[in-house]
Amino acid sequence: MDDQPLYIHLPDTLANIQSVLASDPLDDDEFVAHQVEFIQKAFGHASFLRSCGRDTPVSDAFLTAFVQLLEVIEVNAPAEARYCRTQLSLILQQVLSKPDIG
Repeated sequence: MDDQPLYIHLPDTLANIQSVLASDPLDDDEFVAHQVEFIQKAFGHASFLRSCGRDTPVSDAFLTAFVQLLEVIEVNAPAEARYCRTQLSLILQQVLSKPDIG
C-alpha cells in the first residue's frame, strides 16, 4: 500500500489553491454516512436559496454540486469524468422518460 498522501487538484472555481489533501479512505458505511451529510448540507443550502427567492432552490443546490463534482473529476481524471457524464446521462434519460406519477 502506498503511504504517500493523495492530493487532488481542484478547478479554479472551487479554490485558489492548486491541490488539496484528499480525505482518508472510507469504507462503504462511512461513505454512506458522508452521503447523508452531503444531502443534508445540499438541502440546507436549498433552504438558504429559497429564503433568497429562488424559484427552484433544491434543483439549484444539487445542480451546482453535480457540476462541481464533475469538474473535480475532469481536472483529476478526464477519462473517468467522461464515463461519469455518460452514466449520469443514461440515468437521467431513464428517470426523465418515466411518466409522472401523481
